[in-house]
Amino acid sequence: MTRKVMFFTHSFLIGGDDTVLMDIITGWPSREDRLLMVINSAHPGRDLYASRLGSRAELHILDEKSITERKRGLSRVLTGLQQLARPFRFLPSVRRCARFIRDRKPDAFLLSSGGYPLSDLGWRFLLAARICRVPRIVLLIHNYPAHQGSFLKLRLLRLFGLLAPRLCGKTVTVSKDCAAALAEYAKTKDIQCIHNGISADGGSRPRVDKIKDLGVDGGPLIGAIGHLEERKGLRYLVQAMPRILREFPDAKAVIIGQDTDARYADGLYDIIREKGLEGRVRLLRGFLPDAAQYLECFDVCVIPSVYESFGLVALEAMRCRRPVAAAAVGGLKEIVVDGETGRLFAPRDPDALAEAVLDLLRSPEAASRMGAKGYERFAGYFTKERMAQEYRRLLCG
Repeated sequence: MTRKVMFFTHSFLIGGDDTVLMDIITGWPSREDRLLMVINSAHPGRDLYASRLGSRAELHILDEKSITERKRGLSRVLTGLQQLARPFRFLPSVRRCARFIRDRKPDAFLLSSGGYPLSDLGWRFLLAARICRVPRIVLLIHNYPAHQGSFLKLRLLRLFGLLAPRLCGKTVTVSKDCAAALAEYAKTKDIQCIHNGISADGGSRPRVDKIKDLGVDGGPLIGAIGHLEERKGLRYLVQAMPRILREFPDAKAVIIGQDTDARYADGLYDIIREKGLEGRVRLLRGFLPDAAQYLECFDVCVIPSVYESFGLVALEAMRCRRPVAAAAVGGLKEIVVDGETGRLFAPRDPDALAEAVLDLLRSPEAASRMGAKGYERFAGYFTKERMAQEYRRLLCG
């Protein structure tokens, strides 16, 4: 039976959750189903979605602003009045979202949320789907519950976090570790884990051209890809480099990341200068939609995250047959098998990180075997086709 399935992301940024959505759609097992991808007009990935999805899904644009946004230059009084007006703006927005959904008549709806609890736009669309009585509603959460903010804010978020799963037919997240955290936060046992998957196609550009792009040559290359922010732990890689260089003086490190926290990125530069690592550590700032293609150039892929609900970069490295050195946190422990597909190390520990990298650099043959085992694990458990099949089973029965 042909089903019409609507996917929606309420994010105003672009990140790994967008990659997952695109892979679910492009890996969808039934060509008979009609797939609708909905993004907000403010989402920066509109062109990327259009090019990646092609004819596989219809791209629909929702024109709704964030109710929580504040305009610059407003006085405290005007800002306060703006906040007081939020409930009166919320309900008309829910009605517009309901009209948007009703016009398209989906049989099933998947709401993708990069964080938890939902943003105000996510709530509006979820409530609209309930009002429209969409037969199947699935909430996909990509990250851990909020844990920073004032006491009052966290209590309020907790209240919303308790409510959201009870408005959906099923709540899904991307790792067993994240599922356990969400189950405790939302006081429910009905959280399902579906591990992410990615395409088997990693691109076909010659490796020599990619090396030129990175601006490095000769010696072992250690690489990391991730947002330039505290939770990705990239400063621990920079701090580990002096120890690595003592044993491999011609080694270099490349960090590729989007500037999600400019202050943190500037702090990385400060550490590089303080430790005299100019010319040894290269920081490539800015969003690169095809950053994963450069993993092929790395002798070791490092993922030094402080916490990580899943870790798509680990899969992308395994697809390239590259050994992974990853912090033993969250979903990374469910992807990387220590001593078989790479090495796990204690988080926030530059010495442990350095030792894991050195262990792989000292034995290229063992590292190569781990890379091969990593590819086997990726092909067996983490393809986008396997992931999409599980989501279709949830959404379409």
